[in-house]
Amino acid sequence: MTVLIATKNRNKQREIKKILAKNKHKIVYADDVNLTKDVDEIGDTFAENARIKAKAAADFTGLVAAGDDSGLSVNVLNGEPGVNSRRWQPGSDQDRCQALLKKMHGHNDRSAVFTTVICLYNPKSTQEIYFSGEIVGTITKKPQGNGGFGYDSIFVPEGMKRTFAELAISEKNRLSGRGRAFHKLYEYLESQSL
Repeated sequence: MTVLIATKNRNKQREIKKILAKNKHKIVYADDVNLTKDVDEIGDTFAENARIKAKAAADFTGLVAAGDDSGLSVNVLNGEPGVNSRRWQPGSDQDRCQALLKKMHGHNDRSAVFTTVICLYNPKSTQEIYFSGEIVGTITKKPQGNGGFGYDSIFVPEGMKRTFAELAISEKNRLSGRGRAFHKLYEYLESQSL
C-alpha cells in the first residue's frame, strides 16, 4: 500500500520522515506527487481539519492519505490559539510566539497542551481512521532554542526543563503530540497487510 502524508510543511515532513522511515508500506510526501493545492482549514476541531486535508489529498491523487492538524491550547487564554494556531496571528512563527507571550504577560498560570490529530482516509472505501496525541507543558516567558518551528521555542513539555526548540528531533518525536500521533499511525500501518 502507498500512503501519502499530505502536509506540505517541510519542518513537519522532516519530523514525520524520522518516525515513518522504516514502515513496510511505501510512504510518499506532497512533493513526490506534486500536491501543491492548499485547502481551507475551515473545521472547528483538529479532527475536522485533518479530515479536510486527508480527503482533499486522497481525492487529488487516488492514494490513501494522512492529513494532520495540530495546535497549542493555553489554559489561561481559554484554549487559544487552539485549532487556529497557525492562523491566530498574521506573520511568522516568531511573530505568533511574541504575540502569545504578550497576551500571557502577568499571568501566573502558564499551562498549555499541544494536540495533534491525524485522519487516514481511503478514497476507495471512504474509510476514515483517526490517531491523536497530546503533550501537556508550560509556556516560557521568552523564546528559548533555535530548533523546531511554530510555538516550539516557548513550550516546555511536562517533566523537562528545555523547550521543544532545544531538543533533538528524535527527542521531540518521542514527547510531542505530533510524534505520539504519528507513532500510532506507524503501528497501525505495520499491522496492515501489503
